[in-house]
Amino acid sequence: MRLLLAMVAALPACATIGTPNRFQVPIDSTPSDAVVLCDGAEVGRTPCVVVLPRGEKPLLTLRKDGFHDQPVQVENVFPPLPFLVIDIIIFPFIIVDMASGAKWQVDTAPLSVQLMPATAQRPPIWRRSDYDVDAARETSRPR
Repeated sequence: MRLLLAMVAALPACATIGTPNRFQVPIDSTPSDAVVLCDGAEVGRTPCVVVLPRGEKPLLTLRKDGFHDQPVQVENVFPPLPFLVIDIIIFPFIIVDMASGAKWQVDTAPLSVQLMPATAQRPPIWRRSDYDVDAARETSRPR
């Protein structure tokens, strides 16, 4: 019995080892060819794919001449159901997943953002859950 407990305690949790460390998020804008910034550094031009680390919720900025800068909040989602079931059955795993940040994963569904002309009112931070009812149910809401 002690050997079994020692083996279980030594194993990383399933979401920690079963999910990637980086996630690819497709981003598009209307109009296209907007610069995508992450922490002030250019990471691409729309349409593009931005690679983000697990567990982070970066605020991206889309920038194009003649349009307002559009902040875009990338949201997180729960991992697939099998990871949660195993974590609940084998209790120590959930602690490892929480500590490693694997409990939350970057939402990799494509982002499609409408840029507002510079003559229009400045837009709020763009969040998928504000525009997509299904995503609102799946994403984390703490901001």
